[in-house]
Amino acid sequence: MRYCLVVICLFLLSSCEKDEPIKDDLSSGNCRDFPMMARTFFTESRFQYKAPCFNPENPNEFVYYYKDNEQRIYQLITYNLETGKKTILTNTDKIYGQPRWGSSGWIANTRKQGYVDHIFIVKENGDSLSQFTSVTANLSPFWNNSKNELLWTHSPDLGAEWYLLGKTLYSEDVDTLSSIWGGGAVDISNGKVLHKKNINGTPFYGYFNLSDRVDSLTDDEFVKISNLKGATGGISWHSSGSFFYVSHVGGDNRGLYKVSLQGASERLMRYCDTKRYSIMSCSSDGKYIVAERIDSSLGLNENNQPTGEIIEESSIWLIDTKTLEEKKIELN
Repeated sequence: MRYCLVVICLFLLSSCEKDEPIKDDLSSGNCRDFPMMARTFFTESRFQYKAPCFNPENPNEFVYYYKDNEQRIYQLITYNLETGKKTILTNTDKIYGQPRWGSSGWIANTRKQGYVDHIFIVKENGDSLSQFTSVTANLSPFWNNSKNELLWTHSPDLGAEWYLLGKTLYSEDVDTLSSIWGGGAVDISNGKVLHKKNINGTPFYGYFNLSDRVDSLTDDEFVKISNLKGATGGISWHSSGSFFYVSHVGGDNRGLYKVSLQGASERLMRYCDTKRYSIMSCSSDGKYIVAERIDSSLGLNENNQPTGEIIEESSIWLIDTKTLEEKKIELN
């Protein structure tokens, strides 16, 4: 059964499916484009493994969420690459976006209840599940580990305005870090909040340095790095803090990029209609990226002709940051 979407390692060696690095060659068997169609619509296969994030204290552990479209099951799960152990933390309402694992041992994620998105936190062993936010739309949590502070994107009017808010684990006081936030993919390293932001109509990748903040962040404090164009599927600092990875999922320049703080960019992989990476996270030792890979196929009619349906299947893969070798993590 398929379900509509809105259009808009010791252990590793034995348990991972390997894939060669994507070449800039659309004729290769594992990366090709679809023919032009009059209309398209997107569906998902039943089982989806999505939005991984490494444990900042252990490069062999990550958290992700699992979705069963038939049973409408959403589970927040941790996985250990060395032992193969899976730990189900929550069976909950709809999970949205990337869960984030903090150095304090807490994991934050967004859950949708009706038309309202809330941030929930849970300990890495599954204890002490609690709701962290109370009103309207709250998305994209991430940890400022130096202060045990959780930051997130908030809209008081369901999308017209977006703010960056912060609150420590042991305080009820909410800090407004920015009233000019635009939402979207975000990551943090050593107090530098990596973000894509429109400046005078032009999108830039750059960062805000929280250690320099005196009051609410302004555009003048945004350090511009690159105006690399493309729809962002995921973004992650390398552990060195000297460059970051970004996944562009649309347009002619789609692919996985490495971008230095000086703005130099290098495309490491090229995507195509059948294969792309989305949400991702770099390990604390800098050796691997764990990422949600989306493989797509065409729905066909009884005459073996495309119907316009594009069927998407998400799985979780490791990418070696030196060799770009890809390995599928078997989680079913």
